Amino acid sequence: MSDALYFAYGSNLCARDWGRWCEGKRHDGSGLKVVGIGRLPDHKIHFSHFSNARGGGALNVVPSLGHVAEGVLFRADEKAWRALDHKEGVPTSYRRVSMTVLDENGYPVQAFVFVLSPEKDLGFVEPTEAYLSAVRNGLRTHRLTDKYLFAAASQQTVPYLTDAVFIYGTLMDGECRSGVIREMEVLHTAPGKIDGEIVNLGSYPGLLPGPVQGDRQVSGEFVRLGQIDKCLAVLDEIEGFERDETRILPGETDALGYSDRSLYVRRLAQVKVHGDRFWAWTYQYNQEVLPECGVISSGCWRTATR
Repeated sequence: MSDALYFAYGSNLCARDWGRWCEGKRHDGSGLKVVGIGRLPDHKIHFSHFSNARGGGALNVVPSLGHVAEGVLFRADEKAWRALDHKEGVPTSYRRVSMTVLDENGYPVQAFVFVLSPEKDLGFVEPTEAYLSAVRNGLRTHRLTDKYLFAAASQQTVPYLTDAVFIYGTLMDGECRSGVIREMEVLHTAPGKIDGEIVNLGSYPGLLPGPVQGDRQVSGEFVRLGQIDKCLAVLDEIEGFERDETRILPGETDALGYSDRSLYVRRLAQVKVHGDRFWAWTYQYNQEVLPECGVISSGCWRTATR
């Protein structure tokens, strides 16, 4: 258990708040160690829990296609896990759930996330300024924006991290499935590159998982889309990003497709566009790569098929 990752998105981002609580409850929380930034895909933060200790609303994460809940990945020793379970009121208030989180480079990892029990969900509960201050300080310590926090606190629409996708195969302009993109509300298209490698799977390419050695890059298109949630639903189906019905939680209507059943999994990538970098969703191959499926050394599907 001490090797398991923990994803924090609320007051536990603030080391001072965490330390003060542990001291008051006589817990040893010193074994909570930062690993890096994390992002929970297809979820957003929401103030749906009333905390007696805070006297107001506390954060939860709720499913929302195309959104990400930003936070931090930690490792915790056994003492820190006991403290976390106590602080989050497991199992009465929150449940500790194993979920797929994207690391600071956009790659999927497994981590435990504290999710509010459905019977404790009160819709919206206004948070106190003290609670907001703790979360805000934690976000700023880790150089994360507080715009999602204040949108949720004021019941405004929580913005998306990105409204873009990075496509590198048959969905690109002029390729056999480019009509799928043309039928969507395309806001902007530009050539782009991401770090990585692709393999030739015959009639389509596959982006390989994990960081690559050296400066290998994949060429493709950076496409911004209107109604990104609806577009992702279409693309998820096309790419075989299948929902794993065994992981649907009580009170939720959907489940993510980060399982062995999915042909591709959706992750985030930093796309280089005209000298700048932008986040975009992309699809990573999720099945065994056969020996005859060679790496496309140019990183360009068009080059490989001409």
